[in-house]
Amino acid sequence: MHGKHTAASFRDTGNRALSLEFEVDTIDVDKISRIDLTSQRFEGQLLLGLRIAGGALDPDLCRKEETVTTDDEGNLKASAGWYASKFEMANASSYEMTDINIVEKGNDLFVWLKIHGEYCEPMELENYPFDIQALTFSVRLGCRVDGPFPTRFVSSANTFPSGTSIQPDGVEPIIHEYEIGDEVVVEATEMGSESRRFPRLNISVMVKRRPGYTLWSVVLPVGVIAMMANIPFLVPLTDIHHMAVRLTVSLTLTLTAAAYKVAIESMTPNIGYLTLLDKYVLGCALFIALTVFE
Repeated sequence: MHGKHTAASFRDTGNRALSLEFEVDTIDVDKISRIDLTSQRFEGQLLLGLRIAGGALDPDLCRKEETVTTDDEGNLKASAGWYASKFEMANASSYEMTDINIVEKGNDLFVWLKIHGEYCEPMELENYPFDIQALTFSVRLGCRVDGPFPTRFVSSANTFPSGTSIQPDGVEPIIHEYEIGDEVVVEATEMGSESRRFPRLNISVMVKRRPGYTLWSVVLPVGVIAMMANIPFLVPLTDIHHMAVRLTVSLTLTLTAAAYKVAIESMTPNIGYLTLLDKYVLGCALFIALTVFE
């Protein structure tokens, strides 16, 4: 005979499974190994610990195997192993659950997940190269909120201390391109249509770009080229030859600025707005172009 659950995490829902709450206990973004700006993806590893309050009091829930049974009242009863198999990464292009562990601590049950994958992340580049990006791991549980196995995520805190490390993948020097924020932001929400809503947990770590490379490689050279646009005015307009020299120098500088604009396009994805760097380079190119008509 199975008794009714007395823990706060459970409530009776008739002939369905008892509603289950997964409370965020531990979040550790183990590493960010790659950030690809042009494809707007990143690669990282997440360690997530979820607590089921009073879960250890239910022997059926404590099972690590994927099992579903019913009790004497007709309620569906799924094991923790079954629930663990329903976790997936909603924004991942590819991922792997490298470790799933179910642990009893006192009256509580903990589900530990270690996930490594590549994730899609729309980058906000208006302030590039001084941009700050929120890299998000979106964890979805494939059990509808109002389905046969109702579940939801809860979190007692909106932020957790960040233990994130940047570990380069191969020779990609991202450790010199970004710095990590001090906190991990957590949002427990629901996603889907009105009739099919699934619990989702969004875990975001903030990364700030180190602009040194772009400043030295693009901003400074383009600025120098723009200042050099004043050099043709030192050439006296005494004859047609001097006019040709001035025009040649101005056009060469204009083409050089245009070449830098093309180079910048390979550094950022195809977006429908101008970045801060785009505006700077276009401004310098416009200044050079105006000197041609002087």
